[in-house]
Amino acid sequence: PKYTIPSGVPYTGDWCRPQKDGPALRSLAVARYALGLFDENDLEGMDWVRSEVFGGPETLVQKDLAWLMQHWEDNTCDLWEDHEATDFFWGRFASRAALTVGATLAEKLGESALAAQYRETADQVTAKLWGHWTGQY
Repeated sequence: PKYTIPSGVPYTGDWCRPQKDGPALRSLAVARYALGLFDENDLEGMDWVRSEVFGGPETLVQKDLAWLMQHWEDNTCDLWEDHEATDFFWGRFASRAALTVGATLAEKLGESALAAQYRETADQVTAKLWGHWTGQY
């Protein structure tokens, strides 16, 4: 349960949905792992990457990144699931990181067109992230 601060009274309001950071965080973690398999020259692992992670539009990372490219500007919930907005820093940052690492993986797999699309979207996200910088923080 959640509690109201500072009173400690249990929170009885609705929990915000959807919280849309899942595809970004999942694809970021899996793409980084996949890149590690390539760095280690793990042939069996690289086959797994090509068949399950990044081998077509329904594979894990490609599916998540395609979703991100379409939905990164949508409303989402904050980390505590009680506020909804379109411009939470953490959500934007996770999306940018996933798209950037995904682009690196795409390039490593010879998918330069996809890599360019991911980088283009990451650049759009980055431009929005600069709106959180005030010059002091």
